[in-house]
Amino acid sequence: MNRFLFNLTTLVGAMFDTEGVTNLAEEATGTGPYTFVSWDHGSMIELARNDDYHGDAPYFATVEMHYFRDANALNNAMLTDAIDVIGTVQAPESLAEFEGGDYQIIEGTTNGEIVLSMNQQEDMPLADLRLRQAVRYAIDHQALMDTCWDGHGTLIGSMVPPTDPWYEDRTGDYPFDPERAQELIAEADAEGTELRLRLPTLPYAQACGIVVESMLEEAGFVVTVDSLEFPATWLEDVFTNKDYDMSIVSHVEGRDLGDVFGNPDYYTTYGTAEIRQILDDADSGTEDEQVAKMQEAATLISQDAAADFLFLLPNLMIADPDITGLPINSLRESLDLSALSRG
Repeated sequence: MNRFLFNLTTLVGAMFDTEGVTNLAEEATGTGPYTFVSWDHGSMIELARNDDYHGDAPYFATVEMHYFRDANALNNAMLTDAIDVIGTVQAPESLAEFEGGDYQIIEGTTNGEIVLSMNQQEDMPLADLRLRQAVRYAIDHQALMDTCWDGHGTLIGSMVPPTDPWYEDRTGDYPFDPERAQELIAEADAEGTELRLRLPTLPYAQACGIVVESMLEEAGFVVTVDSLEFPATWLEDVFTNKDYDMSIVSHVEGRDLGDVFGNPDYYTTYGTAEIRQILDDADSGTEDEQVAKMQEAATLISQDAAADFLFLLPNLMIADPDITGLPINSLRESLDLSALSRG
């Protein structure tokens, strides 16, 4: 019940006309301060103010949301006044281009835990707890975040961000210890174990994957990296078919520990009977019992090295200096356009 009530505050609780759901891939449905005007697939969505909206009218009469596959193209669009806001910075090392007062830079936090998943299915190399532990000990998380995301983000060590009520700092569970990683590999008689790191074509995954590869090879693994087009190919090969040893993706949904690690059929392949019972107890208990049980679940997932948690993505936004209403922290999948205006 606890999860159900929270989920109603997310996209699960969205309001829409039940008559308008036959072709969601091509036709818009919903309600709110803006209405759908046009959609150029993969490029742009145009919205217009909803004059029949029951609440306060939004400041902007129209909004265009443009999508960029290339971080440099995104930055250039901002620098040439083609757009007014960068909703998600894809090249944090480029922030210096926007310093000096011509733009406002917003930095907060998100729910986006960057997860290094490890396939624990039977007969897979990482079914061995010692090798999963070795992976965690082999990664210098601060150095990784400094290298691949220019030091922006938060080290957490678990699937729980600091904005959740059951957050505990678990970065000390597996401190960087390459010698311990090598010992564990030797204990498992697994020197030279080959691991396939299959990365989605997302900027953070590509940048961090190179660093993970280097650190794991220093510990004694042999890592093969390949890139999979996201979303289609990654969803097919990794998410659906579980054809991988490791992957990297950010899980941005709020309070999603149970969704990601409470189901043995999910791509993370964990979902033990013990963790499912703990999650059930958390869902059916009081608020205090929920907090205690979720902390227990996060501890178990971390200690079992069910995955590694590289870092928490920051909320990095760039905007014209007079744009107001942008969120410091981004804890939902949505951006409230009705809150924006020019000051």
